[in-house]
Amino acid sequence: MTTDSVRMSPKAAVTIQDSCYEVQKLLLQENDRPARPPCPRTKALQEQEKQRNLEKQREELAGVQRLQGRLRQEQQRWERECDLRRRQQGEQESRLEQREHECRLEAERLRREREELEAQLREYQQSLERLREGQRLVERERERLDTQQRLLQSWRHSRQSSLPVMVIPLDGHQVRLH
Repeated sequence: MTTDSVRMSPKAAVTIQDSCYEVQKLLLQENDRPARPPCPRTKALQEQEKQRNLEKQREELAGVQRLQGRLRQEQQRWERECDLRRRQQGEQESRLEQREHECRLEAERLRREREELEAQLREYQQSLERLREGQRLVERERERLDTQQRLLQSWRHSRQSSLPVMVIPLDGHQVRLH
């Protein structure tokens, strides 16, 4: 098992640490027991068993210590990742706030521009209406003048028709006047 392949939860680490403390507690209890006179063979077997248990406990303790070291490394890595993510989030929030500010400014600029364009449109429409009204007045005036001109021409024509024709001789030529 490599250091990189082991991922341990905090609960597992606490469980391992508790086991380590239990092993140490049993070792202390074993050492504090009063000695009774055993037989030499039993004493030798007990000593071997004790040595095996001690070796096993040492191995378990070393394993627990390795796991604790990995846990510390994993916790440090996790804290570094959290710090990095916090910094990145702070930078992103800062960029978003800046962008929101820029958007508010742009929205305000567009609102003012729209108001200006609407005012220009109203002014244009009013000017266009005045122009149309002026055109209508000019058209009415033209029609009135055309009517007057037709009446005048009609009156002239009727007047000339009603005048007697006079012939004035001039040096042998006759000129006709109406």
